[in-house]
Parts: sequence; C-alpha cells; structure tokens
Amino acid sequence: MIKNLFNLKKVKIWVIGVMIFYILLSYELFYFLRFTKSETQSHYLYFYAVFSQLFIYAFLYKALRDIKVYLFIFIIGVLHLYLFFILKENASLIGLKNNTVISLRNTIILLIIFKVLQFVSLKTQNQELVSIGRNNKDVYGTRNVTRVDYILEIIYITATFILLIK
Repeated sequence: MIKNLFNLKKVKIWVIGVMIFYILLSYELFYFLRFTKSETQSHYLYFYAVFSQLFIYAFLYKALRDIKVYLFIFIIGVLHLYLFFILKENASLIGLKNNTVISLRNTIILLIIFKVLQFVSLKTQNQELVSIGRNNKDVYGTRNVTRVDYILEIIYITATFILLIK
C-alpha cells in the first residue's frame, strides 16, 4: 500500500517544466509583494495561492505519486508557510487582507489532504486517485472515473475553499 502512495519513477520532462514554472511564478510573487500596490498584491497573492493549489490536484495528480515531485511541491509549501508567518504579522501594515495571507498556509495542508484522498481511493476502489476530465475520463484520458473519484475531487476542492475561511 505504501508503495502505491509514493513511487520512484523517472520524472517526465513536462513535469520538470511545470516545476520550473512554479519556481518562476513563486519568484514573481516575491517581486509583486515588494514593488506593487497593496490592492494588486492582495489579488496576485490570492490568485497565486489558490490557483496553484487547485492546479496541483488537477494536473499534477499523477506526478504527485512520485516521492521526488511530492517533496518538491512540499518544499514549496514550506516556503509558503514561512511567507505566511512573515505576512501574517505584517498583513495590516502592507495592506493585505487576512484571508489572502491565509491562502499561503493551505498548500501543505492540501498536500496532506491529497495523500489521504489518494489512500482512500486505493482502499475503496483499488485504483489511483485521478482528476476528472471530459467524457467521464480522467484529465489524461487514461481511465474512466467513478463516483468515488467525483466525491474525492469535490472533497479536495471544498477543502481548498473552506481553508480560506479564517
């Protein structure tokens, strides 16, 4: 069972590209937080955090089965958490709303929720967790989705937005 939760495979080139893009986007976040107006900062920070958390599930669900990719995203989550603690203390000084700052805290929590949902999927239907795509197939079109897949994806998306509440 643990073997299915964390695999060691060669990381695909497009996943490496996504990870590089994620690093560049994170760098942009620091640039925007430093040099832009507070209203722009708030929107950018919120979009960055929530979009990346939803993107991770929607498109990296296969890649997150690999321990290397999972740890990479987890490290970014740790950096988000570090930034959360810095901004939490100074949010009112720089004009950020608290729920915007809270969005950074959620990356690690959502990664853990992802692994729990993956475990539930393996236990209940003996299949890997997938993200729902078109025509009752997963995003990559490799297998038909089940009711359990729909329920697990709804749980993840709901958790993403519930965690934004202070």
